[in-house]
Amino acid sequence: MESYQQLAKILRTDQDIIKGIDAKSGVLDAMMKENQVLIHKSLKSLEIDRDSTLKEIISGLSLKLESDENKIKTLFSGVRLTESRDCKKVLDYADQFLNPKEGFFMKKGKAVEFLRRHPPENILKFLGYKNIDEALEKEDVLELFATLRFGEEKDWLHDVFFKQYEALTPGDFEKRKISHFAFPAKFAPLAQEFIKKKYHNLSHLKELGVIFVVPFAAENLNLSLVPGQLMKVFSLAFHYFHEVMFYSDVFESLLAKPDFSKNLISLLRGDVSEPKINLDSKTWLVTQRYLEKDDPFELGLLAPHINPESMHWAKAQNDISKINSEFEFWSGLDWVGDYFKDEVNNDVLVSFNLVDIAMSLADKEKQVIYTYHQREAMWNKLFASFFGWEILENSAKENIISGKIGFQK
Repeated sequence: MESYQQLAKILRTDQDIIKGIDAKSGVLDAMMKENQVLIHKSLKSLEIDRDSTLKEIISGLSLKLESDENKIKTLFSGVRLTESRDCKKVLDYADQFLNPKEGFFMKKGKAVEFLRRHPPENILKFLGYKNIDEALEKEDVLELFATLRFGEEKDWLHDVFFKQYEALTPGDFEKRKISHFAFPAKFAPLAQEFIKKKYHNLSHLKELGVIFVVPFAAENLNLSLVPGQLMKVFSLAFHYFHEVMFYSDVFESLLAKPDFSKNLISLLRGDVSEPKINLDSKTWLVTQRYLEKDDPFELGLLAPHINPESMHWAKAQNDISKINSEFEFWSGLDWVGDYFKDEVNNDVLVSFNLVDIAMSLADKEKQVIYTYHQREAMWNKLFASFFGWEILENSAKENIISGKIGFQK
């Protein structure tokens, strides 16, 4: 099988789309050779043969992740995701490891103004406050604002509260450090439906430069203890720091462009351009979200594209690989994957992406094998193989609003 055919099969796109990318001589061959070298190296370190059964390979990767997850617990001298102080340890560690620069975020005073104009009544009632001023007096404004992610109805948020963003100007933003915190246990019951839906307890507010974690409620202790859950949370902490700084750079770049608030809102919504499949096109799409989570048959998954989300995950996986020598296993594996035969001789794609493996392990009872992080990472790898990683990141930042990169190779 030719390299472009192998690549198209993994990416689940048309062979002619990959073939139609004006490749430099040998680029696709080198990329697919590297994929096989990394797979062989990884399996060898797990003492697994390349021609082992699908079950043995998946089991080996899962056991490796579980082993490393136990090392994370040791790193923190134990960690319980039902405890606020333990949850904060994870964010503190990522912050200290990365030491991110100051970002460009919405002023706290503007957040107070928004809350006063449209008080979040459900949250105030849950916390037992008579009005928003009492809440602002006793609660941190960033924590109160962050509760909007899980404490109010979506319709009210989109139709009322976030409509206020349409009036935002560059003067409503300032330079400051990223804020991160773990909510006190009293907030846990308010967030449990949110946690069940997302299968993790971290989130962020890009426009405010906030990363937060909500402890699992005591009744969801079993969910927090499922193998793979801690690695999801740990890696997501690194991911969010990279993501918040990425968008901070993009927010700041909007200062030189018209329609500041319109572009800002588009970024926060995660707008995606309508794809047009053209086999001779020199255009790559910039896809802000993981489209496959909503629709595995989304047309945009077929077209040449890069994914900023996948860039943040790649950085997070490589951060983790630097923590100790045993974690080096995960270095550079975010885009690696291939098909292996199952017991009835069907081809099944196996991802070597850390978060795919963690999610598959956490959902083991559902017998789900996640691979979409690996495929999106492979699209990024394909772009970077032609143009380099620096151009990949710069192109994502510069073209994320238009959603398209057009140039001659």
